[in-house]
Amino acid sequence: FYVFGQVQPHHSLKELEEALLEEIDKLQKESVSEKEVKKAQNQVKADYVARQEMVRSVADQLCFYTMVFGNPLLFFSEPERFAGVTAKDIQRVARKYFSEKNRTVLEIYPGRKTS
Repeated sequence: FYVFGQVQPHHSLKELEEALLEEIDKLQKESVSEKEVKKAQNQVKADYVARQEMVRSVADQLCFYTMVFGNPLLFFSEPERFAGVTAKDIQRVARKYFSEKNRTVLEIYPGRKTS
């Protein structure tokens, strides 16, 4: 899982990190709405359909599921598995895994283009 943020003009990395951590804290303490869960499930379905439109993308997903889960066929049941996720599941997982000890913060700074 990853969380991504981009610093807006006139704001600092510290402000961005604090805002992201605040959102993670909310996930741990407050239940997400059913509307938000459904929106995320719909996004998973849309992404799944889009990934099946290109042969290379399907191949990449089959490889990913083979390496990570040891079963490439799990790719084909992805929408159904995500459809079963509840707000309580999200909160339970956030509490278990989104801790400071499991966190890696990566700061990427724009560099100069070289010719």
